[in-house]
Amino acid sequence: MKKPKEARSPKKLKVVHINFSDLGGGAEEFARSISARQNNVLLVKTKQTSDSHVKEISKGKLNWFVKILDKLTWKLGFKRSFRAVLGIQDQFHFSYSQIRKERAYRNADIVHLHNIHGEFFDFTAVRKIRKEKPIVWTSHDMWLMTGGEGFIFDGMTREDRMNSYPLRRPLIDTRKYNLNTKKKLLNNNLDKMVLVSPSTYHEKRLRNAYPLIPIQMIHYGIDLTVFYPRDERNDSIAQVLIFSSKSIYKRSEEVIRSLSNVRKMFHLHVIGTPIPKIAKHQTNHDFIIGRKELAELFRRMDVGIFSSNEETFGLLPAEVAACGTKVLLNSALNVFHEHKELYNAELFEDENDLTHKVSESIDHLESTRQWGDRSAELIKINLSRKKTFERYSSLYQQLL
Repeated sequence: MKKPKEARSPKKLKVVHINFSDLGGGAEEFARSISARQNNVLLVKTKQTSDSHVKEISKGKLNWFVKILDKLTWKLGFKRSFRAVLGIQDQFHFSYSQIRKERAYRNADIVHLHNIHGEFFDFTAVRKIRKEKPIVWTSHDMWLMTGGEGFIFDGMTREDRMNSYPLRRPLIDTRKYNLNTKKKLLNNNLDKMVLVSPSTYHEKRLRNAYPLIPIQMIHYGIDLTVFYPRDERNDSIAQVLIFSSKSIYKRSEEVIRSLSNVRKMFHLHVIGTPIPKIAKHQTNHDFIIGRKELAELFRRMDVGIFSSNEETFGLLPAEVAACGTKVLLNSALNVFHEHKELYNAELFEDENDLTHKVSESIDHLESTRQWGDRSAELIKINLSRKKTFERYSSLYQQLL
């Protein structure tokens, strides 16, 4: 009898990741994290960390000329870049010519795209890349399905949409042309590409926009080596965390108004834009970018409150929950209902309901802390980043 062959272990694939930057929001954190975990290179327009695996894409020969034009538009009073003024943020970068010079790209088995908007990448370069390498593209926002807006939601005016990032008020409205270009590029030559969504909610939107393209849902996952609860809490009053922003996508004013009506004693912690004092005990932390610094603050919290007009998933609330904090989210956003299923986030209906739920959480502090501990346990089960990396590794193997 022949000896059965031993199963071969999957080939160690080389994946080059491409993103706007390596520091900032959820897309930046995830791109840097997954590329580091894989021991692969992350190519970015702007490098802000000291991570050795992150490399800046070399600038083209016309970069100096564009800088002159940028200075000119600022002097003319536009206060934004030359490309933003003309609505050509994703054109004429010669990005394919630049990335093919990178050894990481030439040696790669797969190209993993993240956010390639932000005035550094030609969208049409995707066609050229796909002829050479399979592409996995994680959709971190709505840009793939719009004419240039990162996010859109009901109630936005045309002015709101034209002002939104990364459009930034172009003089020429190129959105219809941009969207048609994306659809032509993505719907032709459908092989060798998979789109990835971080939530079921966003996956449905992508499928409606691109019904012919393979799409998978893989949660971001939480880095449990950074975000985990502390053993015990000794604070005598509830510690409440909110995120403050002037962005139209974040409903910060609604949360602030609700908290100003809470008549219980609590310590308010504000991340982001400082706000006037609305609680007897209040700390404005400004913006915190470092993940470890954020986790240290999250571990001290009892209640975390987030409200938003639009998200693809909402990574920050899940990170707060992973630290043993009870999280309150607005029920108007469908993706937050997934948070309720994944780690038992509590949903509020409106400002009055939020005021009531915060007061209840403060009144029953021990139950609130037990709720947070349970959320952290559910994060371990349902949203471990280790599982996320395993699913991406499996996807890479399937694509080849």
